[in-house]
Amino acid sequence: MNSGVYVVKAWLERNKRFSFYKPGSVKDRKYGKHKFSPGFYLYVGRAMRNLGARIRRHQMDKKAIHWHIDRLLRKADGMMAFMYENYDAKNECRIAGEFMKKYDCVDGFGSSDCKCRSHLFYVSGITEKQLDKVIKRVMDKICHKWK
Repeated sequence: MNSGVYVVKAWLERNKRFSFYKPGSVKDRKYGKHKFSPGFYLYVGRAMRNLGARIRRHQMDKKAIHWHIDRLLRKADGMMAFMYENYDAKNECRIAGEFMKKYDCVDGFGSSDCKCRSHLFYVSGITEKQLDKVIKRVMDKICHKWK
């Protein structure tokens, strides 16, 4: 696969507190640690090339921290990725917009290069199977429409 959009579904089994900014940075000092509750987290991202390699990187336990999602995945109890090969970079924000209608977001997470409020969403009160169906339905809707 070359370029495309993806949704990482990560889960936490208990409360965790951490900053998603570089330790000691101005933003880290300003915003501090964020509380992450148990449940599912959906992160919407894109890869301009090497989509499969990006997903494999997200799955690695030991890696350099480049993006906000790296800090969450380091704390997560598990993760799974959904990918869609698609050349329209705007689909990342379109998918995030659909999740924004349904789920709570973590302000500022993963959206520093766009105008979206967030690219990370918290989901609870739904089974994993139901959530997987929602993810697939949203990705199919957006990626087929804007192909």
